[in-house]
Amino acid sequence: MNLFFILGCVGLAGCLIAILLTLLFHAMGRSKIIPLLVYLLSFALFIGGGFLYAHPDAVPVLGGSDEQQADAPAEPDKAGDEDGQAGCGEEQTGGEESQTGDEDRPQDEAAASGEGYAVTYTNAEIFTDSIGTIWCQVIAEIENTGDTDLYLSSGSYDLEDGNGKLIASKSLVPAYPQVISPGEKAYMYEETTLDNEVSGKATVIPRPSAAPASVANIRFITTDVELSSDRYGSLKALGRVENNTGEDSELTYVVVILKNGEGTPIGQMSTIINGLAAGEKVGFQASAFSLPEDITLDDVAGYDVYAYPLQMQF
Repeated sequence: MNLFFILGCVGLAGCLIAILLTLLFHAMGRSKIIPLLVYLLSFALFIGGGFLYAHPDAVPVLGGSDEQQADAPAEPDKAGDEDGQAGCGEEQTGGEESQTGDEDRPQDEAAASGEGYAVTYTNAEIFTDSIGTIWCQVIAEIENTGDTDLYLSSGSYDLEDGNGKLIASKSLVPAYPQVISPGEKAYMYEETTLDNEVSGKATVIPRPSAAPASVANIRFITTDVELSSDRYGSLKALGRVENNTGEDSELTYVVVILKNGEGTPIGQMSTIINGLAAGEKVGFQASAFSLPEDITLDDVAGYDVYAYPLQMQF
Protein backbone atom coordinates (compact mmCIF):
# COMPACT_ATOMS: atom_id res chain seq x y z
CA MET A 1 0.00 0.00 0.00
CA ASN A 2 1.25 3.52 -0.82
CA LEU A 3 3.27 5.14 1.99
CA PHE A 4 1.55 8.51 1.54
CA PHE A 5 -1.87 6.87 1.92
CA ILE A 6 -0.75 5.08 5.11
CA LEU A 7 0.61 8.30 6.62
CA GLY A 8 -2.55 10.15 5.68
CA CYS A 9 -4.75 7.50 7.32
CA VAL A 10 -2.61 7.50 10.46
CA GLY A 11 -2.90 11.28 10.69
CA LEU A 12 -6.67 11.28 10.20
CA ALA A 13 -7.04 8.49 12.75
CA GLY A 14 -5.04 10.66 15.15
CA CYS A 15 -7.51 13.48 14.54
CA LEU A 16 -10.44 11.25 15.49
CA ILE A 17 -8.71 10.04 18.65
CA ALA A 18 -7.79 13.60 19.66
CA ILE A 19 -11.41 14.75 19.18
CA LEU A 20 -12.79 11.88 21.29
CA LEU A 21 -10.26 12.50 24.08
CA THR A 22 -11.02 16.22 24.04
CA LEU A 23 -14.74 15.53 24.51
CA LEU A 24 -14.01 12.97 27.21
CA PHE A 25 -11.73 15.21 29.28
CA HIS A 26 -14.11 18.14 28.83
CA ALA A 27 -16.91 16.01 30.27
CA MET A 28 -14.64 15.03 33.17
CA GLY A 29 -13.81 18.66 33.91
CA ARG A 30 -10.09 18.29 33.16
CA SER A 31 -9.79 21.44 31.10
CA LYS A 32 -6.03 21.78 31.59
CA ILE A 33 -5.43 18.84 29.30
CA ILE A 34 -7.64 20.18 26.50
CA PRO A 35 -5.07 22.67 25.05
CA LEU A 36 -2.60 19.79 24.64
CA LEU A 37 -5.23 17.71 22.88
CA VAL A 38 -6.10 20.62 20.59
CA TYR A 39 -2.41 20.86 19.71
CA LEU A 40 -2.30 17.13 18.96
CA LEU A 41 -5.48 17.46 16.90
CA SER A 42 -3.93 20.25 14.80
CA PHE A 43 -0.72 18.26 14.31
CA ALA A 44 -2.58 15.09 13.31
CA LEU A 45 -4.80 17.08 10.93
CA PHE A 46 -1.72 18.63 9.37
CA ILE A 47 -0.07 15.23 8.87
CA GLY A 48 -3.14 13.35 7.64
CA GLY A 49 -4.82 16.03 5.59
CA GLY A 50 -1.52 17.33 4.28
CA PHE A 51 -0.36 13.99 2.88
CA LEU A 52 -3.72 13.14 1.32
CA TYR A 53 -4.12 16.63 -0.16
CA ALA A 54 -0.60 16.70 -1.60
CA HIS A 55 -0.82 13.10 -2.85
CA PRO A 56 -4.45 12.49 -3.92
CA ASP A 57 -3.50 9.72 -6.31
CA ALA A 58 -2.03 7.73 -3.43
CA VAL A 59 -5.56 6.75 -2.38
CA PRO A 60 -6.34 3.26 -3.73
CA VAL A 61 -8.92 3.18 -6.52
CA LEU A 62 -11.35 0.29 -6.74
CA GLY A 63 -11.17 -1.68 -9.95
CA GLY A 64 -7.38 -1.85 -10.32
CA SER A 65 -6.98 1.49 -12.09
CA ASP A 66 -3.54 2.27 -13.50
CA GLU A 67 -3.88 5.94 -12.63
CA GLN A 68 -0.69 7.86 -12.06
CA GLN A 69 0.46 8.57 -8.54
CA ALA A 70 0.65 12.00 -6.99
CA ASP A 71 1.61 15.31 -8.45
CA ALA A 72 5.28 16.03 -7.91
CA PRO A 73 5.75 18.23 -4.83
CA ALA A 74 7.44 21.56 -5.03
CA GLU A 75 10.93 21.17 -6.25
CA PRO A 76 13.38 21.04 -3.37
CA ASP A 77 16.97 22.12 -3.66
CA LYS A 78 18.91 18.91 -4.25
CA ALA A 79 22.19 20.70 -4.74
CA GLY A 80 25.11 18.88 -3.21
CA ASP A 81 28.66 19.94 -2.44
CA GLU A 82 29.95 23.20 -3.84
CA ASP A 83 33.08 21.47 -5.18
CA GLY A 84 31.36 20.09 -8.31
CA GLN A 85 33.09 20.53 -11.61
CA ALA A 86 32.28 23.56 -13.76
CA GLY A 87 29.54 23.01 -16.31
CA CYS A 88 29.32 23.45 -20.01
CA GLY A 89 26.69 25.25 -22.03
CA GLU A 90 25.65 28.70 -23.14
CA GLU A 91 24.09 31.21 -20.78
CA GLN A 92 21.16 33.02 -22.34
CA THR A 93 19.55 35.96 -20.57
CA GLY A 94 16.68 36.81 -22.88
CA GLY A 95 15.14 33.38 -23.34
CA GLU A 96 16.63 32.88 -26.80
CA GLU A 97 16.09 29.40 -28.12
CA SER A 98 18.71 27.07 -29.52
CA GLN A 99 18.29 26.83 -33.28
CA THR A 100 20.26 23.61 -33.71
CA GLY A 101 18.48 20.56 -35.02
CA ASP A 102 14.86 21.54 -34.33
CA GLU A 103 13.77 20.14 -37.66
CA ASP A 104 15.51 16.78 -37.17
CA ARG A 105 14.82 15.82 -33.60
CA PRO A 106 12.34 13.00 -32.86
CA GLN A 107 8.87 13.59 -31.50
CA ASP A 108 6.39 11.28 -29.84
CA GLU A 109 3.58 12.44 -32.09
CA ALA A 110 2.79 14.89 -34.86
CA ALA A 111 2.92 18.50 -33.69
CA ALA A 112 -0.34 19.66 -32.18
CA SER A 113 -1.56 23.20 -32.55
CA GLY A 114 -4.02 25.64 -31.10
CA GLU A 115 -4.94 29.28 -31.46
CA GLY A 116 -1.64 31.11 -31.73
CA TYR A 117 0.62 28.22 -30.74
CA ALA A 118 2.02 24.87 -31.83
CA VAL A 119 3.37 21.98 -29.77
CA THR A 120 6.69 21.36 -31.51
CA TYR A 121 8.13 18.58 -29.34
CA THR A 122 6.98 16.09 -26.72
CA ASN A 123 8.74 13.36 -24.80
CA ALA A 124 8.11 11.07 -21.84
CA GLU A 125 11.12 9.45 -20.22
CA ILE A 126 10.34 6.54 -17.88
CA PHE A 127 13.05 5.38 -15.48
CA THR A 128 13.48 3.56 -12.18
CA ASP A 129 15.70 5.03 -9.49
CA SER A 130 18.08 3.22 -7.14
CA ILE A 131 15.35 2.44 -4.60
CA GLY A 132 12.89 1.05 -7.15
CA THR A 133 10.62 4.10 -7.60
CA ILE A 134 9.23 4.48 -11.13
CA TRP A 135 9.64 8.05 -12.39
CA CYS A 136 8.24 9.82 -15.41
CA GLN A 137 9.76 12.97 -16.90
CA VAL A 138 7.34 14.77 -19.24
CA ILE A 139 8.35 17.58 -21.61
CA ALA A 140 6.16 19.46 -24.08
CA GLU A 141 7.62 22.36 -26.07
CA ILE A 142 5.14 25.09 -27.05
CA GLU A 143 5.96 27.72 -29.69
CA ASN A 144 4.12 31.02 -30.09
CA THR A 145 3.15 30.96 -33.77
CA GLY A 146 0.90 34.01 -33.62
CA ASP A 147 1.52 37.74 -33.78
CA THR A 148 0.81 38.62 -30.14
CA ASP A 149 2.18 37.62 -26.74
CA LEU A 150 0.66 34.50 -25.16
CA TYR A 151 0.00 33.80 -21.50
CA LEU A 152 0.31 30.13 -20.52
CA SER A 153 -1.59 29.03 -17.46
CA SER A 154 -1.44 25.49 -16.06
CA GLY A 155 -2.31 22.88 -18.67
CA SER A 156 -2.82 19.13 -18.68
CA TYR A 157 -1.72 16.00 -20.50
CA ASP A 158 -2.55 12.34 -21.02
CA LEU A 159 0.10 9.64 -20.92
CA GLU A 160 -0.23 6.49 -23.01
CA ASP A 161 1.91 3.37 -23.11
CA GLY A 162 3.31 1.79 -26.26
CA ASN A 163 -0.04 0.08 -26.95
CA GLY A 164 -2.05 3.30 -26.78
CA LYS A 165 -3.46 2.47 -23.34
CA LEU A 166 -4.13 5.46 -21.08
CA ILE A 167 -1.90 5.10 -18.01
CA ALA A 168 -2.13 8.60 -16.50
CA SER A 169 -3.95 11.90 -16.89
CA LYS A 170 -2.47 14.94 -15.23
CA SER A 171 -3.76 18.46 -14.70
CA LEU A 172 -2.42 21.70 -13.24
CA VAL A 173 0.88 21.25 -15.05
CA PRO A 174 2.75 24.58 -15.20
CA ALA A 175 4.50 26.03 -18.23
CA TYR A 176 7.80 27.91 -18.11
CA PRO A 177 8.02 30.80 -18.82
CA GLN A 178 4.49 32.10 -18.34
CA VAL A 179 4.51 34.69 -21.14
CA ILE A 180 6.07 34.17 -24.58
CA SER A 181 6.31 36.56 -27.51
CA PRO A 182 5.87 35.51 -31.16
CA GLY A 183 8.55 32.98 -32.08
CA GLU A 184 9.47 32.19 -28.45
CA LYS A 185 8.99 28.82 -26.81
CA ALA A 186 7.80 27.66 -23.41
CA TYR A 187 7.88 24.24 -21.77
CA MET A 188 5.28 22.23 -19.93
CA TYR A 189 7.46 20.14 -17.66
CA GLU A 190 6.91 17.63 -14.87
CA GLU A 191 8.89 15.02 -12.97
CA THR A 192 6.55 12.65 -11.12
CA THR A 193 6.12 9.03 -10.10
CA LEU A 194 4.06 6.19 -11.55
CA ASP A 195 2.51 3.19 -9.81
CA ASN A 196 3.44 0.55 -12.37
CA GLU A 197 5.92 -0.30 -15.10
CA VAL A 198 5.07 1.06 -18.55
CA SER A 199 4.85 -1.19 -21.61
CA GLY A 200 6.74 0.18 -24.61
CA LYS A 201 7.57 3.81 -25.32
CA ALA A 202 5.28 6.22 -23.49
CA THR A 203 3.54 8.99 -25.45
CA VAL A 204 2.54 12.44 -24.18
CA ILE A 205 -0.67 14.08 -25.40
CA PRO A 206 -0.38 17.67 -24.11
CA ARG A 207 -3.21 20.17 -23.70
CA PRO A 208 -1.66 23.60 -23.12
CA SER A 209 -3.78 26.44 -21.82
CA ALA A 210 -2.86 29.54 -23.84
CA ALA A 211 -4.56 32.92 -24.25
CA PRO A 212 -3.54 36.36 -25.52
CA ALA A 213 -1.46 37.97 -22.80
CA SER A 214 -2.83 40.95 -20.91
CA VAL A 215 0.38 41.19 -18.86
CA ALA A 216 3.81 42.24 -20.07
CA ASN A 217 6.50 39.79 -21.14
CA ILE A 218 9.11 40.57 -18.46
CA ARG A 219 12.56 38.98 -18.41
CA PHE A 220 15.07 39.70 -15.68
CA ILE A 221 18.79 39.66 -16.49
CA THR A 222 20.79 36.57 -15.53
CA THR A 223 24.59 36.49 -15.43
CA ASP A 224 27.48 34.29 -14.28
CA VAL A 225 25.42 31.12 -14.81
CA GLU A 226 27.40 27.89 -14.54
CA LEU A 227 26.36 24.26 -14.40
CA SER A 228 28.09 21.74 -12.18
CA SER A 229 27.47 18.37 -10.56
CA ASP A 230 28.08 17.14 -7.03
CA ARG A 231 29.83 13.92 -6.02
CA TYR A 232 26.61 11.97 -6.61
CA GLY A 233 26.10 13.35 -10.12
CA SER A 234 23.16 15.66 -9.29
CA LEU A 235 23.14 18.77 -11.48
CA LYS A 236 22.78 22.34 -10.30
CA ALA A 237 22.99 25.82 -11.83
CA LEU A 238 24.59 28.71 -9.96
CA GLY A 239 24.26 32.31 -11.13
CA ARG A 240 22.92 35.79 -10.50
CA VAL A 241 19.60 37.44 -11.39
CA GLU A 242 18.95 41.18 -11.57
CA ASN A 243 15.57 42.90 -11.46
CA ASN A 244 16.17 45.41 -14.24
CA THR A 245 12.66 46.89 -13.99
CA GLY A 246 11.20 49.65 -11.87
CA GLU A 247 8.84 47.30 -10.01
CA ASP A 248 9.53 45.00 -7.06
CA SER A 249 8.95 41.29 -7.65
CA GLU A 250 7.31 39.35 -4.84
CA LEU A 251 8.09 35.93 -6.34
CA THR A 252 10.71 35.44 -9.03
CA TYR A 253 11.04 32.26 -11.05
CA VAL A 254 14.43 31.21 -12.41
CA VAL A 255 14.22 28.31 -14.86
CA VAL A 256 17.07 26.58 -16.70
CA ILE A 257 16.09 24.47 -19.74
CA LEU A 258 18.78 21.87 -20.43
CA LYS A 259 19.43 20.86 -24.05
CA ASN A 260 21.53 18.26 -25.82
CA GLY A 261 23.74 18.73 -28.86
CA GLU A 262 20.73 18.69 -31.22
CA GLY A 263 18.99 21.48 -29.31
CA THR A 264 16.42 19.06 -27.88
CA PRO A 265 15.19 19.81 -24.33
CA ILE A 266 16.25 17.02 -21.98
CA GLY A 267 15.55 18.46 -18.54
CA GLN A 268 14.82 21.45 -16.39
CA MET A 269 16.16 23.02 -13.21
CA SER A 270 14.44 25.81 -11.30
CA THR A 271 14.23 27.83 -8.13
CA ILE A 272 12.01 30.56 -6.68
CA ILE A 273 13.35 33.76 -5.14
CA ASN A 274 11.12 35.33 -2.50
CA GLY A 275 11.32 39.08 -2.94
CA LEU A 276 13.49 40.86 -5.51
CA ALA A 277 13.41 44.63 -5.30
CA ALA A 278 13.66 46.88 -8.33
CA GLY A 279 17.31 47.16 -9.31
CA GLU A 280 18.40 44.41 -6.90
CA LYS A 281 20.87 41.72 -8.00
CA VAL A 282 21.11 38.43 -6.08
CA GLY A 283 22.58 34.98 -6.50
CA PHE A 284 20.50 31.89 -7.20
CA GLN A 285 21.00 28.14 -7.20
CA ALA A 286 18.63 26.03 -9.29
CA SER A 287 18.28 22.27 -9.16
CA ALA A 288 16.05 19.51 -10.50
CA PHE A 289 13.64 17.35 -8.51
CA SER A 290 14.49 14.03 -10.15
CA LEU A 291 16.19 14.10 -13.53
CA PRO A 292 16.66 10.77 -15.33
CA GLU A 293 19.81 9.25 -13.90
CA ASP A 294 21.39 8.91 -17.35
CA ILE A 295 21.41 12.72 -17.82
CA THR A 296 24.83 13.92 -16.71
CA LEU A 297 26.81 17.11 -17.14
CA ASP A 298 28.38 15.69 -20.29
CA ASP A 299 24.94 15.34 -21.90
CA VAL A 300 24.17 19.06 -21.56
CA ALA A 301 25.47 20.91 -24.62
CA GLY A 302 23.56 24.14 -23.95
CA TYR A 303 20.85 25.70 -21.87
CA ASP A 304 18.37 28.58 -21.85
CA VAL A 305 17.85 30.65 -18.70
CA TYR A 306 14.58 32.44 -17.96
CA ALA A 307 14.04 34.74 -14.98
CA TYR A 308 10.71 36.49 -14.56
CA PRO A 309 8.20 37.60 -11.92
CA LEU A 310 5.14 35.53 -11.13
CA GLN A 311 2.24 37.17 -12.95
CA MET A 312 -1.44 36.30 -12.66
CA GLN A 313 -3.88 36.76 -15.52
CA PHE A 314 -7.61 36.25 -15.07
